[in-house]
Amino acid sequence: MEFDGASVPAYDAERMLLELMRLRNKLPWDLYREAVASFRRRVGSLDIYLVQDYAEHIPRGQAYLDRALLEVF
Repeated sequence: MEFDGASVPAYDAERMLLELMRLRNKLPWDLYREAVASFRRRVGSLDIYLVQDYAEHIPRGQAYLDRALLEVF
């Protein structure tokens, strides 16, 4: 997306969920738990099939998908 004339990468919620799972060890624990809780509150609007599709295309995607299923869905 463009913002103030600069190109800024943006993800949809499904990709962001996988990125959260991928970076969980690099985030402060309280921030990670808050983000997981945020995804839980909006679980009805997430497309699980899109999350699965993204997981197929990233390294260790199945592990991140499994963690997302366990902690969010």
